[in-house]
Amino acid sequence: MLLLAVQGNEDQWDSATIIGLFCGSGVTFLLWVAWSLRKGDKALIPLAWLKQRVMWNSCITFGLTMGSLLTTSYFLPVYFQGVLGTTPLLSGVQALPNIIPQLLMGMLGGGLVSKIGYYIPSSLLGAALFSIGAGLISTYSPTTPLARRIGFQVILGSGYGFALEMPILAVQNSIQLHQLPVAMGILMFCSQLSGSLLVSFRNTIFYNSFRTLLPKYAPSVDPAIVVAAGATQFRDTVPPSALHNVLIAYAKSVDRVYYLGVGCGVATFVSAWGMGWKDVRKTKKPEAPKAEISQMQESQSS
Repeated sequence: MLLLAVQGNEDQWDSATIIGLFCGSGVTFLLWVAWSLRKGDKALIPLAWLKQRVMWNSCITFGLTMGSLLTTSYFLPVYFQGVLGTTPLLSGVQALPNIIPQLLMGMLGGGLVSKIGYYIPSSLLGAALFSIGAGLISTYSPTTPLARRIGFQVILGSGYGFALEMPILAVQNSIQLHQLPVAMGILMFCSQLSGSLLVSFRNTIFYNSFRTLLPKYAPSVDPAIVVAAGATQFRDTVPPSALHNVLIAYAKSVDRVYYLGVGCGVATFVSAWGMGWKDVRKTKKPEAPKAEISQMQESQSS
């Protein structure tokens, strides 16, 4: 994450700092794997658990969904404030078409699982929807009509609502009860790690895209000044004659971030198939101990 943050804002890929961070991260990862193998089941993430298909597919699915959610939801206010010039308060209001469907479709997805008994269909539907929604939002421009801004967000939010909780259900219904706390911890760790990495990816994509596109649309404007000013203040640093072209470059840079959401949706659609087709409606009744059964039989015979 430090590597991506530094590369996106300060240094280029061929700089000594970036190369050193690459080498350091690789060595650190190998040391962590060796330590985990030595500790076995006592490791932070028992690697043997990742051999279970349901477990590692659920981790991938949950991580990609959470990472895509953090990425796309963050840049909606950036688009509203930076490209459309709205206030922070109004940008929050304009993001409600993304937030409200997440809540409603989350409840509907849970009801769908209770009805049909399987969680994979909801996960597949959600992945398809948020992938399509991210692709549609990647067409946003400074002149996108209000109806499209609302409709595309509804599709995106509906996808997250359907997909987000399904990996949790998969783990809860596939892992033995005494292993469930560790399994849930691994699942949450993977989601947070993936989210952090994708957040770094999104920032790198945005800043590098803006620095590439701005000289094309507004050669007289310094990208560093615009980036340093932020989404709400850069208009004060840009000449009025160049503002329209700067907004186009800004919007296209935000659009490229949503390509990452599309990729996450496609990968989620693939990984969700491996979470296991287990009917959650089937519950096994606990068997009574033999001692209790014999006592009941004796009382009945007497």
